[in-house]
Amino acid sequence: MQAKAEASSAAIVVGQDGEIAKKMRADDFYELTYLGPGVIIDLLVFDTNECLPLLGDLQSSFNTEVGKIDDCDRNYDEYGKRVREWFTSLKPTAQKQICKAFSVGNCGGLANYFLRADFTALRNSSKHVYPGEDIIDKIAKKFTKKDFIIFRISLKSSHTFICIKIGDTVEILQAWQGEYSVRDWLNQARNCFSWADFICLLKQITTNVEMANEFYSVLNGKIELTSDKIGIDFVGFKTFNSKEELEKHIVTVPVADKTILYADQYLKG
Repeated sequence: MQAKAEASSAAIVVGQDGEIAKKMRADDFYELTYLGPGVIIDLLVFDTNECLPLLGDLQSSFNTEVGKIDDCDRNYDEYGKRVREWFTSLKPTAQKQICKAFSVGNCGGLANYFLRADFTALRNSSKHVYPGEDIIDKIAKKFTKKDFIIFRISLKSSHTFICIKIGDTVEILQAWQGEYSVRDWLNQARNCFSWADFICLLKQITTNVEMANEFYSVLNGKIELTSDKIGIDFVGFKTFNSKEELEKHIVTVPVADKTILYADQYLKG
């Protein structure tokens, strides 16, 4: 694991390939897994003219099965139904082809997949959500190397990412709308940090805009946040009693199946 670095050092802390990341790649985890087809269908319904060229060799299939209708003449309920039927009839490989072409990485959707509502907000003594840069020190003091936790961290820029802590290692999972998918992020093989390095990294990317943009940029896409947008706005967390309990929570299955899974757990109490 990367040796501990100081937040003020010239080089940003660099992670390694994590075990969760490896499993997600093996499970073929990508946008349709955590978003479902709804986001693709909405794009096709409401932005048909812009989306059609992105369909590539599937464009003729779309025109044949759905038909192109001008916005002013479109009955969105009926048109949406036709688009949905067409998309869900495609083979998984074709759905994935469209998903990749549309660059529909969605940070909030990814965060919701792992930690939707069953989390606690990190708060200060006055019971308000803990504000500002001091929240990183709060995280460092509140939790130990041994804890099993999922964090949901939001920036002032509205970007949100997930951090999964198993003992002394933390894996960061993220995507960026219109820039890169979760698969792109996982393929960087640099999402895993020691607990000490994770705390250091948080300080670096919330106080140094160049380091923040370096960390969030993936592939050829360049994220260009300004200094007023890199601070942490919110932290939510959920703790688990064991590694096994946490791993059961993050099982990577398609979002529709996961909804059924959660409903089944709820019904069983």
